[in-house]
Amino acid sequence: MKGISAKKLRYAAEFFGPLYANKRETKRRNRFLVAMEGLQDQLGSLLATAPDMLSKLDLTNMAGAEDLFSADDKERLLHDAVDAHDAFVDTRRFWR
Repeated sequence: MKGISAKKLRYAAEFFGPLYANKRETKRRNRFLVAMEGLQDQLGSLLATAPDMLSKLDLTNMAGAEDLFSADDKERLLHDAVDAHDAFVDTRRFWR
């Protein structure tokens, strides 16, 4: 799921959420929104990587800039994004 799509889905869920107001539906809606927020956070972390940020700020030539974002960081970000995606996929949709 792309970052923009995740944002649109979350906003739609928040907008239509009050239509599902009984206790069970509210719990499901809250779990869904927490999973969506986690997925959005991880997608944002992947998309807003340090090299891109350094480039936008015109800081790529600064001493130590190349070490700011290591391969281990990328591996961790990918792993965290997969975990967030799996949690989102496993979350029941509250509108069912």
